[in-house]
Amino acid sequence: MIEKKDLTRFMVVGAVILIAVGFIVWKYFALMVLGTGAPAVVRSVQTVERGPILDRNGRVLAVETRQNSVTAWMPNVVDKTEIARDLSGILDLREQQLLQTLNANSGFVYLQRKISLAQSRQIRALLVAGKLRGISLQPEYARIYPEGDLAGHVVGYVGTDNTGLAGIEYAFNSQLSPSSAQIGPNGEPFGNQVFLTLDLNVQYFAQQIAKKVYQDTNADSVILLAEEARTGDILGYVSFPEFDPNTFGKYSNAERMDRPVAYIYEPGSVLKIFTLSSFLQLGGITPDTRFYDNGTYEKHLPNGAIIRITGLAPHEWETPRLIIKYSSNVGAAYSSDTVSNQAFYDMLRSFGFGSPTFISLPGETGGILRPPSEWTPRSKPTIAFGQEIGVSAIQVLAAATALANNGVLLKPHIVDKIVAPDGTVVRRFPREPIRQVISPAVAREMLSYMESGTEPGGFAHLAKIPGVATSAKTGTSNIYDPKTGTYSQTAYVASTIAMFPTADPQVIVYGVVINPKKGPIWGASVAAPMVRELGERMVTYLGMPTSNDSVVEHAPSLAVEQPKPLAVGGSLPDLTGMSNRELLPLFHDKN
Repeated sequence: MIEKKDLTRFMVVGAVILIAVGFIVWKYFALMVLGTGAPAVVRSVQTVERGPILDRNGRVLAVETRQNSVTAWMPNVVDKTEIARDLSGILDLREQQLLQTLNANSGFVYLQRKISLAQSRQIRALLVAGKLRGISLQPEYARIYPEGDLAGHVVGYVGTDNTGLAGIEYAFNSQLSPSSAQIGPNGEPFGNQVFLTLDLNVQYFAQQIAKKVYQDTNADSVILLAEEARTGDILGYVSFPEFDPNTFGKYSNAERMDRPVAYIYEPGSVLKIFTLSSFLQLGGITPDTRFYDNGTYEKHLPNGAIIRITGLAPHEWETPRLIIKYSSNVGAAYSSDTVSNQAFYDMLRSFGFGSPTFISLPGETGGILRPPSEWTPRSKPTIAFGQEIGVSAIQVLAAATALANNGVLLKPHIVDKIVAPDGTVVRRFPREPIRQVISPAVAREMLSYMESGTEPGGFAHLAKIPGVATSAKTGTSNIYDPKTGTYSQTAYVASTIAMFPTADPQVIVYGVVINPKKGPIWGASVAAPMVRELGERMVTYLGMPTSNDSVVEHAPSLAVEQPKPLAVGGSLPDLTGMSNRELLPLFHDKN
């Protein structure tokens, strides 16, 4: 039985709740209905202005703006048919669709969120003319992407509530729109600014080059990445097909897929630069080791079975340098026999394969690298030339930093820094070494082998950047067909990686063409020219010296003739080309 004091307490609490709810309802009703019954403007529920996303040079990729949403307060709506007719000519909605929405609601309802400025002007004109009774324009924060599809996969997009749904918008949502926001200069809360490592000029170069390859080859997709070799900072990040974050809803999931981090594929012979480096580091082979390549790798198993792997062409006696130069599957397979399964697996893991790189982008895969306990006798020689292993493009790019940094693996970065609204740097993302994978000597050796591949006769000669010592490796792999359970004989992945200049790499470029259906399918033919073209553009843009540059020599000192003092005589002297400093003494001349 409820005691009297408990009943009194219950009644007091209930009264407080009723008063609070009543006040909220009254405020909302007053905003929407009271007065003349004309549409009222309601402040947005968004309390934090989302911070911008910018490239490394401060060019804006995502920014907050104000846009109106069209709302209806149904108790004030008089003629639904007329309103549906008038608004259908302005909004992106059909008249019948609008009428159904109006008929299905009895209170407050959104008709369309975040309309354009032109649409707002048209609706406001009708409101001023006394039409659209019960309709309101409600201001809200909206996200716009000034560069459109440029770096769309990196930047990502937000939903109608301005919450990040993909890319940096999602990964750094709490920084861009923090719950405890700082107060901006106008007294409104602002989120932090996120500066990317991307350079929009490099991004544009890469986008245009990849787009042409995508169209010319009718490929399923194209990936083209550029990285600062010494820091791990990503300068260019392109994934085709691409999408425009401003209208992301118009694109399919396949078009919005961030392939550099999410797509798994077998890398083919590009992996040889890591597998041969592993064998050198483990001591299974030396630079002078030779294997005889008659066109077929052959290994007899204790049970009498024979493993055979066919290469593209016989090359007779091959050293590790020639295995890389001619991309010999047979030589790579024989090299794998010099080390144990576990040691080989551990080296691949040390390069980063089989686990995410933890780049600041959502949806990253760890790839596929099965433990040695699950390998067949054929696995080790097959992995040695880049099949029976699944990687992402960002994993390959990250692994390459070990070759470019004297054996030290770097974490890839896509974000440079986070800056508060007042300009204070909240966080920086500096160079981040992960581990020493191989010795400096092995790293230099492999770069030298890769440079041999760009020489005449080498498989990577089309990746050679004119005037710049280039280390490159191409790859081609069959795509696994899950329907047949075997490798496809018509679908391939073509790829090429390049580092330059060889002596001290500053840039790493990696290009992948997935299932090219027109023209050549080999990495050496379709991916290498793409990588070379981006490399050439970057050499010019970054001002890197080349052997083709003209050098002008001059003496260490330069004689400068002192000007003679000006004097005004019978005529005014010629003052052409003289500086202000030289002319000032004339003002003190009494003549």
